[in-house]
Amino acid sequence: MPPEKRKLESLIQNENNEDTSKEVTFKVPRKFDSSPINSDDYGKDLPVDIRIKEAKLRIKEKEDTLRKLKLVRMYRTKWETQDLDSVTAQWLRVCQEALEDLRSKVKETMNNESGQELTLAVLIKNLGLDPELLKLVEEEDCFAT
Repeated sequence: MPPEKRKLESLIQNENNEDTSKEVTFKVPRKFDSSPINSDDYGKDLPVDIRIKEAKLRIKEKEDTLRKLKLVRMYRTKWETQDLDSVTAQWLRVCQEALEDLRSKVKETMNNESGQELTLAVLIKNLGLDPELLKLVEEEDCFAT
C-alpha cells in the first residue's frame, strides 16, 4: 500500500475515532513518494474529490520542479564562464580609459586654480577604488595592460 494511502486512511480512522458527530475532513499530504504508483488500484476507495486534490498537488509540484529546472538551464547557458573572462577584461579596459579621461578633465580645471600634479594614484584613492583591481602601476603613473 502506498504511504500516501496509509496516511489518509489513518487520518480518516483517527478522526472517526475522536468524534463521530464531527464532519470528516481529510488532510492531503504535501510531499509524495517518488515511487511509481499503479493508477489502477491507487485511491479506488478514496472519494473522487480527494483524488483530484492529490492529483492537482502532484501536478503543481511537478510544474514547480520544471520551472526551477528551466531557470537553471537558462542561467547556465546565459552566463557562460568563458564569456566572463572577456567581459572582465573589457570592463577593466573601459574603467581605465574612464579614469584617464576623468584625470585629464580634472587636470584642466586644476591648472587654472593651482599648480599641483594630479596622479592616477591620487584620483583612484579619492574615488575609493582598489588600485590593484585596476592594475595601476604607481611608479609610472599608468595602468598595466
